Amino acid sequence: MTPAEAGNAFVPLTDKTVLDRIFCLEHARIVANENTVSYCKRALQTPASPHRFSFARSSVTVRERLDGHLSLWHGPRPIGWYDEADQLLPKAPKLGRGKGAAA
Repeated sequence: MTPAEAGNAFVPLTDKTVLDRIFCLEHARIVANENTVSYCKRALQTPASPHRFSFARSSVTVRERLDGHLSLWHGPRPIGWYDEADQLLPKAPKLGRGKGAAA
């Protein structure tokens, strides 16, 4: 069978930050009264936000990247990024190749 039109249907990826949200595991959580989120026997402290006074009792999404970093999201807004030791990072870590990836 031949295609109806010549050309390529693929479009270039212009915003590589979306890959962080595509290649991850997502889990819904409710923030506890002390502004912490429990995830896999870990406690993540929510940082202060200019968008909300408190995230207590809010629904959030925990995203676990392939390289082990975690991020908290409230709807479309990121709340914070965490390293493997559950320490809050000042900004989103750069996209890596994942754990155990060949160089």
